[in-house]
Amino acid sequence: EIGRAMSFFCRKRRRFFSKKGKSPAPGLSKRGKTCILKVYTTVYGFTQKEGNLSMRIQAFSKKTGVSRRTIHFYIQKGLLRPKTDESNGYYDFSPQDGQRLILLRLLREAGFPLSAIRSLLENPAAAEYHLRMRLGRVRQERERLKQTEQGLLAVLEDLPVCPDFAGLYGRFTARFPGEEVPRPAYDALLVNHFLWRVFWPEEGPTEYQRFLWDKINRLTRADFLAGGLHEDYTQVYGYLCSQEETKIDLLYAGRNQHYNYVASLSPQGVERYAGEMKQNIRALLENPVAVRQWKSDRRVLNLSLTRIYTSEIGRLGEEMCPFFCQYKQKSTRACGITYQWLHTPAGAGLLERLNRILGDSMDLEHCNHAELESLSMMMKKGWDTPV
Repeated sequence: EIGRAMSFFCRKRRRFFSKKGKSPAPGLSKRGKTCILKVYTTVYGFTQKEGNLSMRIQAFSKKTGVSRRTIHFYIQKGLLRPKTDESNGYYDFSPQDGQRLILLRLLREAGFPLSAIRSLLENPAAAEYHLRMRLGRVRQERERLKQTEQGLLAVLEDLPVCPDFAGLYGRFTARFPGEEVPRPAYDALLVNHFLWRVFWPEEGPTEYQRFLWDKINRLTRADFLAGGLHEDYTQVYGYLCSQEETKIDLLYAGRNQHYNYVASLSPQGVERYAGEMKQNIRALLENPVAVRQWKSDRRVLNLSLTRIYTSEIGRLGEEMCPFFCQYKQKSTRACGITYQWLHTPAGAGLLERLNRILGDSMDLEHCNHAELESLSMMMKKGWDTPV
C-alpha cells in the first residue's frame, strides 16, 4: 500500500491536492493518502488545510533562508501578511507568502529601504521609478568608491617608509578634498517614464512606438536638452526625488485613474466633466491646505508638465501614444467649456475668487487653459495627500 502510494505521489503529486481538498487518487485507501500527505509535508514543509498548501514558521524560515525574527519583523511592519490558524493562533504561510518574502529579501540585499519595498510590493506600477532612483544612487556610490580607490592608491604610492601624523594629514587632505560626486541635472528616462508610460498601450508598444520612445529619451538627455525644457525636466526630476514613497504611489495611481477616466468620456461625458471641474475648483478655493499645496507644487506638477506636453516633445508623445491624443482632446474640450463659462455672468464670481486667492499662481490664458484641469485634479480623491 505504501509502495503504491509513493509511486502515485511521484507521478501525479501536482494533482494530489484539489481545490475542494479531495484527493483525485482513485483506488488508494485512506492509509495510502495519509502516507502521501506525510511525505509531502516532510519533503516540502507544507501542510494541507481546506485544500490549500500552508507552512508553519519554522519550516517557512528554513525554506526561505530568512530567520524567524526577521519574518516576525516583516509581519509587524505589514510587509508580510500570512493567514492565522484560528484554532491555535499560529501563522500559516502559503507559497505566495514565500514568493513575497524572497522578493522582499532580494530587494533588501539590493539596498532598497523598507518604505520603497512597501511601495514596490503594493504598487508595482511605480516600479520603474523606484528602480531608477536606486540605480542612480548605486551609480553615484560607485563613482565615489572609484574616487576613493584612486585616492588611496595615490597616497600609498607617495607614502614614506616611516610616515608621521603631519605627513598623513597632508597627503589625505590633498587626495580627499571632500567634494561630492557630481551628478546629472536629471534622469531623462525617469522623467519620461513618469510623463508617458501611463499612456502606453496595454498590449505593449509596436516597433515604431519604441523608435519614438528612444528618440524622446535621446532628445531629452540632460547633456543635450537646453533652454526652458531643460529647466522643466530638472524641476520635475527634483520634485520626484524629494517626495516620500507613499506620495509617489498616490501620484502614479491618481494619474493613471484620472487619465483613463477622461479618455473614456463620451461627448456628453465631457460636458459633465466640465461641471465636475467647477465643483472641484470651488472646493479647492475653500480649502486652505489645498491652496498652499497648489502654490507650492504648481511650478513643477502643473506649469512644467503643461509646457512639456505642449512642446515638440509632446507632439512626439502624441504620435507615440494614441491614448494620450484621446485624453488631450477631451481634456482640452472640457477646459474650453469651463473657461468660456467663467467669462459669463454665471461664472464671474468664481473667476473673481480665483484671481483673488491664487493671483500670480495661476495662468488660465495659455496652454489650452490646462491649469483649470490641474486645479480640479488637486481635489480628486487619492490624487494628493494633504487634501
